[in-house]
Amino acid sequence: MINDVLGNIGFNWHVAILNFFNFLVILFILNKFFFKKIGSTIHKRDSYIKEGVENAKNAKAKIEQAEAGAKVILNESRVEAQKIVDDSSDRAESVARDIKLKAEHEAESLRDKLKKAIATSDDKAMDSLANATPELLQKVFAQIIGEKMTTEVNAKYIKNILIQCQNQKI
Repeated sequence: MINDVLGNIGFNWHVAILNFFNFLVILFILNKFFFKKIGSTIHKRDSYIKEGVENAKNAKAKIEQAEAGAKVILNESRVEAQKIVDDSSDRAESVARDIKLKAEHEAESLRDKLKKAIATSDDKAMDSLANATPELLQKVFAQIIGEKMTTEVNAKYIKNILIQCQNQKI
């Protein structure tokens, strides 16, 4: 009965068995020559991809370590740079103070020298005037005693005295 029903719809057991045998032969051939090579290629690619993923993870970890190390080095460099800047600033301030003190000392020294020079020139002027005074008085008295003193003569003598003082740089 099953054979009749299957026969009515066009099913043949002999053809089905041959088709199944053909399927097994084709499956064997494909498996032997094609599926094994594809399987090994897929396996190689899969292991290559897995290895690449592992390498990427390792590289990522190394990059993170390098970045952390770089941050540490950068922070240390910043601290050291700040120390250098602070030290340089302190040295510059110290040098500036030393220069200022030296300039003040030199200015004070020059001031003292100028005061001494002024005092010396005042003393010389006074000595010169003191030395010239007797001679000038002698001329004035000689004029007074020898001649009559008039305003013209007086002006003339004063003018001569001033010229002599200027010549002697009194």
